[in-house]
Amino acid sequence: VGLGFMGSFFRLLRPLQPSIKEDALKRIDTHSLVSSLSWSLPLHPPAVSVLASAVQLDPQGVREAVARAREEGKGPGLAAELGKFFSGECEEVVEVVKALVDPETLHDLSSATTFLLPFLSDLLPYLSSSLRMGDLMGSLEVVNYVVRCWPNEAAMEWGEVLEGVLERCREVDTHVKLAGLRLLRTILSLPKPPVDDLIRVDFFRKIESMFDPTCDNLVGSVIIEICEHIREEKVPTKKLTALRRYLQEGWSAKFREWGE
Repeated sequence: VGLGFMGSFFRLLRPLQPSIKEDALKRIDTHSLVSSLSWSLPLHPPAVSVLASAVQLDPQGVREAVARAREEGKGPGLAAELGKFFSGECEEVVEVVKALVDPETLHDLSSATTFLLPFLSDLLPYLSSSLRMGDLMGSLEVVNYVVRCWPNEAAMEWGEVLEGVLERCREVDTHVKLAGLRLLRTILSLPKPPVDDLIRVDFFRKIESMFDPTCDNLVGSVIIEICEHIREEKVPTKKLTALRRYLQEGWSAKFREWGE
C-alpha cells in the first residue's frame, strides 16, 4: 500500500509548478524513503518505479540520502540493490542509475565526493559481472554512460570487462554489437586507456569477427572508425606505438586471409 501511495503521489507532483513541487518534497523524509526502497527493491519490483519518480523529481535529495545511509554504516545499500537488477531485465533501473550520476544535475563538488565515488565503487562490480553474464545491453548502456561522463572516476577491471563484452558481442544482434563497440571506443578515449589489456584480449580479432559483410555495414563502419582513431594517434597513451603495431599486424593478417 505504501509503495502504491508514493507512486501515485509522485505522479501527481510531476505536472505541478516547480515551487509547489519543491514545497511538497520538503515534507517527505527522503532518507527514510530511500532506506525503505533499498530494502523493498528485491522483494517488490514496483519499488523501482517509485524510485525512478523520486530521482526524476529530486535527484539531489536521493543522492544525499544514499550518501547518508552509507556514512551511517548501512553498507552499499541502494547501489548494491540496483546493481543486482543487471543480472536480468533492467530497463527502468538503467534510467535511474543514469539520472543519479548525470553530470548536468550533479554539479556540486561535495556531492561528487560524498555520493558519486562511493556509489560507483559499490555499483561498478555488479556491472562488470553483468557484462559477462547478465543483461548485456543494459549494462553496456550504463557503463558507456558512466565512463563518458566520469572517465577519471570509473575504475573497473578493464581486462575482464573487455574480454567478456567482446566475446559475448560476437553472438548477438547488430544493435547490441554496436553498443559493445561504442563502449570500446569510449575506453580508447580514457585519459589512461588500458592498452595492455586491449592487446592481451586480442581485441582486433574479436571485433573483426563481429563483422558480417552481407548485412552489418554499420558494424563495419564503427570498426573502421575505431581503427582510424588509433591510426591517427588520437589515443591518449604513451603506449600508442605498441597499440598501432598490434593493429597493423592484425590488418596484415586479415589482408592475407582475404588474399587466400
